[in-house]
This record gives sequence, C-alpha cells and structure tokens, in this order.
Amino acid sequence: MSTLKNNLFLGIDLGARAVKIVLLSKEKGGRLRLVKSEYNQYETALNFDSQQQRAVLTDILKKFLRKEKDLRNAKIGISIAGQAAFVRLVKIPLTTPKNLHKIIRYETQQQIPFPIKDVVWDFQIYSRHKKELSVLLVAIKKELVESILKVIDDSLIDVEYIDVSNLALYNCLQYFFRDLEKTLILDLGAKTTNIIVVGAEKIWTRSLPFGGEDITEAIARKLNVTREEAEQLKKEKGNVLMLYYGKERSASEQEQKVAEIITSVLTDLTNEIVKTLNFYKSQHEMDMDFRKALITGGVSKTPNIDKFFENSLAIPTQIIDYFSFLSVHPKVDMQTNEFLGTALGLALRGAGRSVLNIDLLPPERMRIKNFRKKRPFIIFSSVFLFLILLSFGSAVLNQYFLSKRYLNALKSEVSKYEKIKGPLDRLEADVLAYENKLKTIAEALNKKYTGVLVLDNIVGSVPKSIWLEELNIDLDGRYIFLQGRCQADLNEIGLFQDALQEKDIFQSVQIKTVGKDDAGKITFSLKIKLI
Repeated sequence: MSTLKNNLFLGIDLGARAVKIVLLSKEKGGRLRLVKSEYNQYETALNFDSQQQRAVLTDILKKFLRKEKDLRNAKIGISIAGQAAFVRLVKIPLTTPKNLHKIIRYETQQQIPFPIKDVVWDFQIYSRHKKELSVLLVAIKKELVESILKVIDDSLIDVEYIDVSNLALYNCLQYFFRDLEKTLILDLGAKTTNIIVVGAEKIWTRSLPFGGEDITEAIARKLNVTREEAEQLKKEKGNVLMLYYGKERSASEQEQKVAEIITSVLTDLTNEIVKTLNFYKSQHEMDMDFRKALITGGVSKTPNIDKFFENSLAIPTQIIDYFSFLSVHPKVDMQTNEFLGTALGLALRGAGRSVLNIDLLPPERMRIKNFRKKRPFIIFSSVFLFLILLSFGSAVLNQYFLSKRYLNALKSEVSKYEKIKGPLDRLEADVLAYENKLKTIAEALNKKYTGVLVLDNIVGSVPKSIWLEELNIDLDGRYIFLQGRCQADLNEIGLFQDALQEKDIFQSVQIKTVGKDDAGKITFSLKIKLI
C-alpha cells in the first residue's frame, strides 16, 4: 500500500444498517486503486441519539484504524444520510460574486423549515445561464452533525469534509460513467430507497421509506418466521418473480412464496417511484425520457431485479459493478461491491475526482482545521523574523553601543585634551553613520514584518478551493498584486475578495482579471492597497 503523503483517500458511509468504508490509493501515473473495503453491519438500525449505538459505531471505526496504520496523512470524508438532509436546486438572478453569498443565505432562510442558526448549510453553483444561476443548496440540522462528529472525534479521525450520501453517490457514478444526463439512479438500501434524477443541467433527489428491511418484515409476517429466519431466506432464496418472462414456477414451494413476497414489495416500491417521478415532472416541466436507470445498494443483489425494473419502469436498467471501473487489490472483499457507491464517492472526492463539493463541516471546525494548516507557516515566519533580527541587528547594535561608550569617555576629557578634537569629530561622524545604518535596518525589518503580516492575512483568507500562483508585494508603493486559480465556482473569488476586504491591514481589494484556462479552471488576479 502506498504511504506517501496525500496519496490515500478514505470514504466512510454511515448507513442505516451498516458502515461502509473504502480506501483508495493514488498509484504512479495518477491511477486510483481500491486497496481496502469493509462492510460492518449493526444489530439494530443506527440512531445517533443512542449513546450505546454511537459507542458501537466508534468501536467499529477504531478497529479499522488499528488495522490500517498508514492513515495519518489520508484525506477522510464521511457522509450523512440523504433523508436527513435538505437538498434543493434553486434559481437566482445572475449577480456579482460579492453579493452571491448574501443572496444564497437569504434563499436558504426562505427554503429550509428550520432557523438558519440551527443548521449547517453549503451551496454550489450547478449551472449558469445568461440571466440566472442554478444553485445546489444543502442544509442539515446542526444537532445531527455534532452527534456524528462526536463519534468521529471519539474514533480519533481527522475528517476533511462531510457530504450527503446521495451527492457522494452521484459523484461516484459521474466519475465512472462520465455522462449521466437523462439518468435515473436508484439506491436500494436497508431502510430507504434514494432516487436521483439527472437531467439537462438539473439534479433532483428524493428518499422513499422503502428498503431491504421491508422485504424482510414481509417475509417474516407472511411466512410466520422470525426476522432472522426471514433475512436468511431473503439472502439464500430471494428472487424476483419473472412471470412476464415465461419462467416456470420454482420447484420449491417456499422459494416460490419468497419470490412472490419480494415481487409484491418491489411492485409497491415501483408504484411509489412512479408517483415521485410524476411529481418531479409536474414541478419541473421536463421530459422524463430516461436513457438508462442505474441501480445499486444491498437490494440490488436480488436476482432478476434489473429485469424487473426495466419491465416495470420501461427504462433500460443496469446493476452497477463498481469493481469493473477500478484497479482492485487482491485482498479486497468482492462481496461488498453493491454497497460501496457512496463510500467510493467520498474517497474519489478526496482524490479531486468529484463534480459536487458540498461540505457540511461546521464553520467553527473549518476554522480550527485552517489554523492547523497555517500553524507551520506562522511558526516559520516568527523564526525567520527572529533570525533576521539576530543576524543583522546584533552586529550593528554592538558597534553602536561601543562607539557611544567611547564618545562619552572622550567628551569628559575634551576640555583637557583639546588637541584630540579632530578625532572626536570623526568619531561623532562614525556614531551618526551607525545611527543612520541602524535606522535603515530598522526600516528594512519593519518592511519584512509587514510582509509577513500581509502573507499571514492573505493565507488566512484563502478558501479551500482556491490556490495562489503568484504574489508580488510592493511595500514602497503600498500595493500587492496576486494571481491564482480555483475550481469552476466564481463565487469563491468573491468570498476571497470579501475576506481580504475585512482585514484591517488592507485598504481596498480589486478584482483585476477573471478568465478560464484550458482545463476549465477559473483564473483571476487581484490588486490590494495597503493601509
């Protein structure tokens, strides 16, 4: 396994019935490899309000970390269940980057059913038009985020970002399939079925309270068996009844009954999916002519399920085989395939292979992480300034005090030794020269301190999606010129400008140029006036 810094990417999907973990490594040439996957099931459905269940989850994560000792430099992302998040694609008028954040904050207050102080929220520009922007808005109750982070902290995990499971799955499939336009995605989980509709410059998600547990409970109820026995029957004899395909009845009466029960539950689920799609169509006035349907999740293991949905929804349907898209380590458990979509999306995001980059890490956590990133720079700057003072100032100060001492001694004897007036004048001139040199050095040190202060204020204001490429500081003219790049998200530049403008050391911040490079990244330059 590669242990180079920033070459490991860990995705942790906190599902309703299991935690799914994926570890990717970046090999030579930038190729990604799946080196580890784990599927750890809980005895009862996950509830973050239960201290006992949080302890179970913490124990699972700690055991994984004990086995994997090379994760100190890994980028780690976790997911929050889609049904717990508020996800909307909203349209706003085209505006300047400076005003964008204010407009989105107002829109968030109007959209979410909670006070904004009680939620963690984030947004991303999804598409642009001539007069409007399509903005993906995501919010989650702060209380839930803090409960999850309590588990993460107890597990000694340093999380880089928090995503929503639906959006992480979308990132995964977008990376593997490239083109998802007119695609219906069905994530068939234990307690919920997550629906993702991808249209032309649109994305829409909805969670339905149907899942694998509904099948288990139906089998237990109709066959009068325990839940454990029903789960075993589902796994060993589960099938979809394919009468429409001319398949004969099963030779086993029990197997036939299990197939009928599964088919009945999936038929109910299909009806709910159709109702949901019709609602989406009525709200968004768009054609529902899907090119394909992709199904994933634990229920997708059921034999013939792809044919069932293809027949009932009249959409070409494919079960996702994640391992077919990746280089896989020989020791990876191949039985975890259908569970890994969200965890893979989280890990792919860490590797910079994601389209959507919503982050629900609370602002106070982000400030702590940013400080930790800047701390080495601050320490280096302080040491650097101290060494400058030590190396350039000590010799001049020593000469200055020595000359001053000689000058005072000579002045006391001047009345007695008038004949040495000439050397005394020269010594006074030397002292004056040293004083001027000390003043020059003091001015130079002041400029260097100002330079360090400027760098610290700029570094503290840089958003995570922006990187700087050139920085020129003209302390005589009191101007700073910088150039940088960012992901295809123009509002990040405005946020960067606002953050700099709030610094006491800067008088004004102007955006001089904005453009795009060949890779589609936004390029920009700023001119900053010092106080």
